[in-house]
Amino acid sequence: MERTARRLGSLIAVTLGLLGLLALVWTATSGAPAPAVHARPLPSTPPASVTADAAPNAPAVPSTGREAVESESAPPAADSATDVWIVRGRVRRGSYGSFPRAPLSLRLHFGAEVTQAPFHEVDLVADDRGAFEWRGERPEQTVLVEVVPRLDDHKVGAATRVIHAGDAAPKDLQPYAYALDARVVGRVLDEDGAPIPGAEVESHLSGTTTGPDGGYELPMDSAYPSPTLRAGADGFACASLGIGTLDRATLLAPDLVLRRAVEVTGHVVDANGDPVVGATVTAHPRRLVHTTTDGAGRFRLGRIDPAKERTWLTASREGFLDGSLTIDTASTEDDVEIVLGAGCRVTGRVVTRDGAPVPGATVWVGSSPGVGGPSARADASGTFLLETAPAGRTSLWAVQAGYAAAEERVTLPGDGEELADVTLVLREERRLAGRVVDEDGAPVAWADVRAGGAGFRGPYPVYLGPDVRTDEDGYFELTSLRKKRFTITVWAEGCAKLEQRVVAGTEDLVLRVERAGRLAGRVVDGRTGAPLETFVVRFIEPELGEGERRLRGYGAEWGRLGCSFVGTSGYWHSGTETPAVGAVTGIEISAPGYAPTRFRRAVAERRPAPDAIVTEMFAGTRVIGVVVDSATGRPIPGVRVQRCEAAPPESLRRFVPDERAVAETDADGRFSLDDQVVGSIYLMAEGDDVPLTMDGPFVVEAGATTIERTIEVGSGVRLHGKVLDGHGVGRAGVTVRAVALELPGQGLRLQATTGDDGAYAVEGLVPSLYHVSVDLEHAGVQLGSDLLQLVEIGSVPDVGLDLQPKGHATLRGRIEFDGELPEGVAVQLSPPRTADPAAVRNPGRWATGRRAAAVEDRAFTANFLQPGRWSVRLSATTEAGTVSGRATVEVPDDGTVDVVLRLRAR
Repeated sequence: MERTARRLGSLIAVTLGLLGLLALVWTATSGAPAPAVHARPLPSTPPASVTADAAPNAPAVPSTGREAVESESAPPAADSATDVWIVRGRVRRGSYGSFPRAPLSLRLHFGAEVTQAPFHEVDLVADDRGAFEWRGERPEQTVLVEVVPRLDDHKVGAATRVIHAGDAAPKDLQPYAYALDARVVGRVLDEDGAPIPGAEVESHLSGTTTGPDGGYELPMDSAYPSPTLRAGADGFACASLGIGTLDRATLLAPDLVLRRAVEVTGHVVDANGDPVVGATVTAHPRRLVHTTTDGAGRFRLGRIDPAKERTWLTASREGFLDGSLTIDTASTEDDVEIVLGAGCRVTGRVVTRDGAPVPGATVWVGSSPGVGGPSARADASGTFLLETAPAGRTSLWAVQAGYAAAEERVTLPGDGEELADVTLVLREERRLAGRVVDEDGAPVAWADVRAGGAGFRGPYPVYLGPDVRTDEDGYFELTSLRKKRFTITVWAEGCAKLEQRVVAGTEDLVLRVERAGRLAGRVVDGRTGAPLETFVVRFIEPELGEGERRLRGYGAEWGRLGCSFVGTSGYWHSGTETPAVGAVTGIEISAPGYAPTRFRRAVAERRPAPDAIVTEMFAGTRVIGVVVDSATGRPIPGVRVQRCEAAPPESLRRFVPDERAVAETDADGRFSLDDQVVGSIYLMAEGDDVPLTMDGPFVVEAGATTIERTIEVGSGVRLHGKVLDGHGVGRAGVTVRAVALELPGQGLRLQATTGDDGAYAVEGLVPSLYHVSVDLEHAGVQLGSDLLQLVEIGSVPDVGLDLQPKGHATLRGRIEFDGELPEGVAVQLSPPRTADPAAVRNPGRWATGRRAAAVEDRAFTANFLQPGRWSVRLSATTEAGTVSGRATVEVPDDGTVDVVLRLRAR
């Protein structure tokens, strides 16, 4: 409290002094206009130009219109907590930094939406640190505060905040402005090198379409950090390109190459099966891949990438809950259906612990307040109504300044139903205040401070209270906290993320962040020493020493295709990425006409020299070859050949494929891969009628010009045996599956069906670890995998394996659950671990065995179990959400044992 009192006294003294000397100080300086300080009262009712929807039954008053900046010598208003309402913030210079002296418009709108005619508008100018302030009378009804930069030839973004009667003024508004002072020039081509006219090209800042020659010109901000360009066109899948830096006014970008796309068709319906007209259907990236349903609710969505195994579709329409569906991209010929629910109604009250209503509290549905779910506001009696809420197990939240947020776990009913009389109780808040400083003790302004960081439920962190930002002096105050002890997380420009355990109630907490590290280097021709003008930098898996930490949390561009650098005289840097000092990553440099060069240890430094890492590039090696049938020697056309490398030791896979090094065999079975990386590599060959075949490893030597390989594709390994019951009798008509665990992508998934005597044979396997199992079916529905075994397949052409339960005991189980279980669920039973050779080679990585049993009438039975400690698990999706349960049971050598499995919502 003493610390707060001192700070409050200082702030009042400074404020009065500044206000009294405002005109003298600013007049004596550069003469530029100062940030305006206003004390003009606001109208309490909307003007005549505002519609009745914005403020119903309100009498009309004259509109104030745009107001001139007030005289700098105007007397300051009394700094009363009840009369003066102070809006503060800063103008961002693009994504990072501040925009000094930026001109602004501050607008006030009645209601919760931006209107064409704000009832109050005033011009401001930010100070030398980009900060601004405006003073006015506290509004007596709901208003929306909007602050937007007034800058031509810039991309500007407004900062808005809805303020309800009695709420404090926003203190952290951050409008932004990007200077469109650079141009990115490039082309969009197809895989054959032909131009694609009319393609859409976009970045975060702007968008355009290509001309007849496939060319485009895109306005950009020269200071924008690592921009990503995306392109899409009808008939083609979207592609992206990362740009490492925009140091020049005009940058010639590498070509954006689009592969041919596939198309998804389907229809959108409501819960009754009726078509939904005018629904928007999207896939990633949404701004380029979208369509609208027609009068019959049907849609046709193109630009789907065939290289992606799965695609997530989303449909939305006003008045409905969003619907989504994940599809197998290889099966796009199937007609899909997306269902939009109407939702249910939820009514209730928000009260304090003593039962008093909390008017104005906001009620949210979902995993966290403000994250995607519907919301409503409590009226004067604390009553709220949610018109459209999704069915299932979820949380209802009540949020109001001055209280800790209330959470109530509920099960919401289905479409058209109602959950009534829900009571949300707000309790006393906890607070935490302090400063954020760097390692030298200097204040860190405008840092994001969040209560949370440890403990997740679903995709979002557990909500503990609203996020805040530090002020210009690094001070922050977290209010409405729900817990006393928690983890606090700090993000600040140019600093590594900080997570620290704290205790609420402290008013002088000091959070010390580290200025972030950086990676930088220079790329030159290894023969001449001349800098390269075009190259790509990509982060790859590092080699870590004892106690070292891996670089994490960087942008996707750096890890997938890499960021392109053009016209930088060979220099590159990690831009605005914020690695911790000492974090380690691997680096790959690639450039046209050169072999990719890799080094596995690049360490982030506080201030690295521009040429801290000098990479010498040499002419690339060309790998050519032919794919032939091993039995006949005949070439095989249409086979996909892809470069792979050995995966790191900690990886579950054995190989890492490179999606940029892919070729397809021609009519003579020949292929060519240019500019191959120096070192040990593999080639993976696969096709529709060709078993996956790995060639290698072989070594690409530095300076080698051409390497020729012959890939012989055989019939693969044959896995055969019988599926037997516990008495040794063959089981007919059972599906046996073999799933490769260590191969690239999803690996091999092969299957066969047993004959009358239980015999099976799975053809075309390649060396790998496999899960071999039989399908568990009940009432014609596949419920899971039974008799699962971990099997290592080598180069031996023929492997025998019988699948049979090995014990004599019976396990009977009973399910305890308050809700309704869906039909077609099964329990998974994990046996005691054995010294299986494959398990020893991969300790703890793969299940070495598993049984399964169908659930019927909340009961299940598993026969022929071997003795030992078994784990019994069940997970199912119900109307209440995902429920799961787990139990352990000691199974005897013989006889029957019972177990109870209790299910709970996650």
